[in-house]
Amino acid sequence: MSEKRRYPRFCITGELEGNLIYRADIHVLNISLGGICFLTEKRLNPGCNCLLELRDTGGAGFKVRGRVVRSNLKRTNKVGEDLRPVYEIAVEFTGLTETLRSELEGLISRFSECKDLKDF
Repeated sequence: MSEKRRYPRFCITGELEGNLIYRADIHVLNISLGGICFLTEKRLNPGCNCLLELRDTGGAGFKVRGRVVRSNLKRTNKVGEDLRPVYEIAVEFTGLTETLRSELEGLISRFSECKDLKDF
């Protein structure tokens, strides 16, 4: 059998690690300075770390790191002949700097309908 690869592959000695990064749209349900709850078609396992990019409709935004604390299948959506899962994901923010905290406070004040969901 002839080699069809364009570039040679090499076995790794030692430890080499990485992260799988993929893009997924989210629909934010609620947010606080401690975390965020959103819907998405991508399943995230509880305990995994993630990087979220939060932005307004104008494209301005920032990135924040978090840890998934809950991931539940909420429903399925029919798209054409396919059924697509929709997961409700709860993420706890981690490593918030003062700058990120300030950005998050600004985002919450611009987009929130009330200051505390307990008011309902």
